Amino acid sequence: MGAGMVGDYVTAWALYLGAASLLLMVGWRMTRRLRHEWRQLVRLVAASLLLTPAPVASATGSLAPASIMLLLASVVGDTGAAHLAWHWLTASLLGVLLVSLLLEVTRRRRAAGRAEG
Repeated sequence: MGAGMVGDYVTAWALYLGAASLLLMVGWRMTRRLRHEWRQLVRLVAASLLLTPAPVASATGSLAPASIMLLLASVVGDTGAAHLAWHWLTASLLGVLLVSLLLEVTRRRRAAGRAEG
C-alpha cells in the first residue's frame, strides 16, 4: 500500500468512525426509555454492527466495516468476502450477547444483594 493510499485509508476510517459515533449517540438517546435489559442489548448490538471490522479478502492487511463489506459483497456476488464478513459479524454479536448476559446477571445479583441487606 503506497503512502497516498495509507492516508486515504486512514481518512476513510476516520470519517466512518465519526459517522458511526454520531449514529450511536443518536441511538443512545433514542433508546433511553427502553427497559434496562433491552436498552443495553440494543446499544451493544448496534455498536457491534457498526464497529466490527473485517479483513478485506483482496487487500491483505486492510480492514473494512464488516456490515458494509457484507452488504456490498452480497450485492456484487462475492460469496467469499460475504462469508468472511459474516463470520466476523457473527463472532462479534456472540461476544456482545455474552457480555450483555454477564452484565445483566451481575446487575441482578447486586440488586438482590441490596434487597437482602
